[in-house]
Amino acid sequence: MDIITDILIILFASTLLGEIAHRLGTERVVGQLISGIIIGPAVLNIIQINSQITAIEDVSIFFIVLLIGIEVTTDLFTKNMKHALLLSLSSFGIPMLIILLFSYVILHLSIVSSLVIALSISVPSISIISVLVMQNNLTNERDGQIILLTVVLVDLFSFILIGSIGGTISYTAFVLMIVFIILLLIFIADKILIHYRISLDSVLFKNIKRVDELAMSVIILFALVVSSLFNNLNISFILGAFFAGILIRKEFLGNEIFNSLTTSLRILNNTFFIPIFFSIAGSIKSIPDLFGIIVVFAIIAIDLLFSFYLDHLVLKKVIVPNNVWKTTGIMGGRGAVGIVIATYSLSRGFIDQSTYSIIILATITISVVASSLTRMRSSTNVEEIPFP
Repeated sequence: MDIITDILIILFASTLLGEIAHRLGTERVVGQLISGIIIGPAVLNIIQINSQITAIEDVSIFFIVLLIGIEVTTDLFTKNMKHALLLSLSSFGIPMLIILLFSYVILHLSIVSSLVIALSISVPSISIISVLVMQNNLTNERDGQIILLTVVLVDLFSFILIGSIGGTISYTAFVLMIVFIILLLIFIADKILIHYRISLDSVLFKNIKRVDELAMSVIILFALVVSSLFNNLNISFILGAFFAGILIRKEFLGNEIFNSLTTSLRILNNTFFIPIFFSIAGSIKSIPDLFGIIVVFAIIAIDLLFSFYLDHLVLKKVIVPNNVWKTTGIMGGRGAVGIVIATYSLSRGFIDQSTYSIIILATITISVVASSLTRMRSSTNVEEIPFP
C-alpha cells in the first residue's frame, strides 16, 4: 500500500478505538494503542512499519513533546517543591527501582533494557495527567499544582536519563550541564522579560496581519532549531523539543497569540499526531508468549502495588487528606512520555521487539486501572476502602 492509504487506515482505526475507549471511561490512548495491535503485524497485519511510517512517527513525537513542554511553566518549579519531591519518590522513584531490579535480577535482562522497561512503565505522563487535573477541577488547587509539579520533575528526569543512555559518565555529566544551563537561562529570561513586560507580541508581531500564522511558523522553526541543536550534541531531539516548549510562554507571546497557538497545536495533536503516533507505537510484531504474558502481569503488579500504595499513603497523610483515590488514579496516568521513551529506545536498539511488546501491554493495563480510580466520587471515605 502507499503511504497515504497507510495513514488513512492508521488514523481511522486509532480515532475510532480511541473514542470507544473514552466512552467506556478510560483514556483514548488505550484505544489508540489497541488499534495499533489490531491493524499491525501482531493480529491483522494490515500495516507494516517502514521508513516512511517511522519518519511520520518521529514528526509526531516532536509535536507531542513540544506541546508537553508548552504546558509546563517555570512557576511550578517554585511552588510545593518539598511535597512534589516526596510524591515523585512514591509514584515513580521506588516503583522504577523495584521494576529495574526485577528485570535485571529475575529476568536477567541487560541493565539498559531493564532501565528502559522500568522507566517507560513507571513514568507518569504530563499530557494525560494535566487533562485529568483539569477535568477534576484541580488546576488552581494546591493538590493539582503538587501533582503537576511532580509529573514535570519526573518527566524532565526521564527525558534527561533517556538522552544519556548508552553514553559514558562524562557524556552524562555533559547532558546534565547542558540541561542545567538551559534551565538557568529559562529562569533568567523569565525574570527579565516578565519584569520589564517584554513580549514578542509587541516586538515581532506588531501591526502584522495574519499574525497567528506567522507566530506558529516562528514557534515551529524555533523548536526545530533547539531540537536540531540537541541532536547535533548527540542528545535526544525529544529533550530539545521539551525545552523549546518550556521557553514558549504566554508572557512572551501575549495572551491572544499564545491561546491561539496552543489551541491550534492541541487540535493538530489530538486529531492527527497523537492518534497516528500511538497507533504506530502499538503496532507490535507479535503478542508475547506465555512467559511474556506472565512477565507483563508481574511488572503490572509491581507498579500498581508499590506506586498506588505509596501514593495512597503520601497523598493521605502528607498532601491530600480528602479525595485520595481520585488523586492516586490521576498519578497513575501513563501514556505519551513512557511510549515515547520506549519507541525511542527501540529505534536506538536499547530494547528488542519482545521487550517493547511487554511495555505496550503493561501501559494499556495500568492506564485502564488508573482511569477506574479517577472515577471514584470525592465523597468516598477512604477509610472504608481496604487497601493492601
